[in-house]
Amino acid sequence: MNCRPAQNLASFAHLKRALLTAAGGAALLICDQSAAWATCTPSASNSVTAICTNATTTQFGTGTETNGTITVNTNASLSAAINRADVRVTRDAGLENTQAGSGKARVAGSAVAAELAYGLAWAGALRATPYVGFRYTDVSRAAYAEDTVSGTVDYPIAYAAYRQRLGAATMGLRLNGMASDRIGYQLGAGIDYYAFSAASAYAGSSDIAGLETFALPAASLAHRASPLGSGAIFYQIDRTQRLTGQVSVRGQAFTSQTAVSVMGGYQAAF
Repeated sequence: MNCRPAQNLASFAHLKRALLTAAGGAALLICDQSAAWATCTPSASNSVTAICTNATTTQFGTGTETNGTITVNTNASLSAAINRADVRVTRDAGLENTQAGSGKARVAGSAVAAELAYGLAWAGALRATPYVGFRYTDVSRAAYAEDTVSGTVDYPIAYAAYRQRLGAATMGLRLNGMASDRIGYQLGAGIDYYAFSAASAYAGSSDIAGLETFALPAASLAHRASPLGSGAIFYQIDRTQRLTGQVSVRGQAFTSQTAVSVMGGYQAAF
């Protein structure tokens, strides 16, 4: 199979390697940011299977190759993350007759997410991709006590261990397109549905009169929906360099607030 870089499948442009299997053989491709897959011969229409990976995500897709153009219709992704850190937690003296306290705690978190999507080609370079997915997160904080500081923190508070788990289903639609040969964009909208949630009580103890022990129950989030949306744009400087910008809006799981994040970046392929 004779393969060369191409610019098909902009939705996979962040992936580095693709293993394509088609009638006539297989090829391992090293891809840049503007060419995540490949144009291959022979030019007859063949079924194609592809596996792509980057540092955190594996995607699997199926589609067709016709006259040197590969079109992927169905793809699936799986990602996971683990984090461990020691953090210092500071309590402000926001209440009358209280002291500010500070202590160090161990925080651990893990998450896994899966997604299944189906790409639909529209007019020109526009592509619509409906998707469904599920994610599970588990975050915990070890028990800790505030430091005693004579004259400043005479009555430190000790906090019990805390754990928070969440399972959410998500569905939505992404639109990918090219405004010009160098400028591309992605628009997305969807809904998160919190199918499962569990959190321990916010509990602890102290030597403060009337606050020897305390325990605040966690709010339930099961069967609650929250909207999400995103917009991204990229400028392809050349075959190996790209400027990106993204804005995302998403409801928060354990609060009624909405989180807005703005990111910009520079990508280079080697």
